[in-house]
Parts: sequence; structure tokens; C-alpha cells
Amino acid sequence: MYEGKHIHFSEVDNKPLCSYSPKLCKQRRLNGYAFCIRHVLEDKTAPFKQCEYVAKYNSQRCTNPIPKSEDRRCV
Repeated sequence: MYEGKHIHFSEVDNKPLCSYSPKLCKQRRLNGYAFCIRHVLEDKTAPFKQCEYVAKYNSQRCTNPIPKSEDRRCV
């Protein structure tokens, strides 16, 4: 498991929190990973990829992670 550069712990139960590096993220880690669902794409070994959905009105790409094994878009 990639541990991440920043290790933070919950003040409530002392469990490790997301290791997102640019700022403190207080979300719980995904089981077996150092990051929460929002930041798991920072772990290049995680079996997730960025969603390929692109909004028609502003051409922005969705930032949600989806499993690498699935050929779909989140909407």
C-alpha cells in the first residue's frame, strides 16, 4: 500500500485520515489505501482512473474516480 507523504490521524478515534498532500483532508481512507475516495487518484498504484465524462456546456472533465476495470462514465 502506498502510504502517502502526509499522515494525519483523526482527533476522535486516532485512525489514519486521507494522505492528500496539497492540504489537510479529514476524510476517512478507503480500506487498503492511503487516500479517501476523492483523492485516491493520487495513488498511481490504486485500481482507479479518472472518469472520462466531459460536460458539454463548459468542456470540463469529471474529477471523480472510477474503477479501472469498468468502461463507463459517472454522471
